Order: sequence, then C-alpha cells, then structure tokens
Amino acid sequence: MTHLLTSLVAELEAGGLSKADILCADLFYQLNCDYDQSIKNVQIVLSKNYTEEDYEKFVDGLDIVYDGLSMEYNPHDPCEEMFKGTVWLKNGGWITWGHDVPERWVLHGCPPISERCTVPKTKSSAKR
Repeated sequence: MTHLLTSLVAELEAGGLSKADILCADLFYQLNCDYDQSIKNVQIVLSKNYTEEDYEKFVDGLDIVYDGLSMEYNPHDPCEEMFKGTVWLKNGGWITWGHDVPERWVLHGCPPISERCTVPKTKSSAKR
C-alpha cells in the first residue's frame, strides 16, 4: 500500500526538490467496487499560479492510501483502484505515476542541453 501524498513528497525530495518546485498537476483517482456497484471518481488538479489554499486542497486530495491492483483480487473487498496523472515542475521536469510493479511516482528530469546547442555559431556553420 502507498500513501500518495507521502510518496510524492519523497520522490520530490529524492530529486532535491520541494513543493515550491511544483508548477501544476492534473491527477485522476478512481475506486470501483463490485460489492455495491459504486464508482468514485476524483479529479485532483493544481493550476498554475496556485495559492496556498489551492495547494492545501491539492494535498487533501492526495490523502489516499493506494493499494492498486492487489485489491482487484481480494475476495473480501472486490474493489479496483486506478490512479494516473502528471505533476509538472518549474524546472521543466515532471513526475508521473508509473504503472510498473510496484506502482510508484517516477521523476522525469529535463535532459541536459547538448553541447552542440551551446557552441557559438561561426560564419561557416551559420550558412548551413
């Protein structure tokens, strides 16, 4: 089981980042239970230029203990969970929820700029 907020904070910190580095987020959580035919859909969004109040609502939305696919096979609680989405970072990177086993947050950094992009133009290279 994974607490979504705690694991997101841990992934940020592992990358040397903090909540101040979050640009925005668009996440989706669904809980589908066979025993009572209920479906719970939750869109968790943090818009650009968010306020502290917006951030607190985002944090509250991520207060979910996610059990993923293992619940699907539990005969005592036949519920299936799905979670997906992206958190964009101010540095050009992003974090997604990975669906590999185990399911977890995955930090994608902005790749370094190639040296070829930073070499000053010469008259001969500018003509190409």
